[in-house]
Amino acid sequence: MYFPFPDYSTRRLMWKTFIEDLGGILRPDFPLSTLAHISHGYSAGSIRKSCESVLTKYRKTSVRKHKIQTSNIA
Repeated sequence: MYFPFPDYSTRRLMWKTFIEDLGGILRPDFPLSTLAHISHGYSAGSIRKSCESVLTKYRKTSVRKHKIQTSNIA
């Protein structure tokens, strides 16, 4: 059975849904459109696994305690 890869609007909605379902908090200016563009060719399962690997318990706890600053990324 063939399942086509999700289109842009579906990927954008999947990112939002999976992040929120896993306890992530999205700011209004979070770049969901960028995630949807760069994940072209990803299956729904791949998007879900990406969210699960990033949104660990430790990461969610630390972000709530200390807001991420630009200097933390560089």
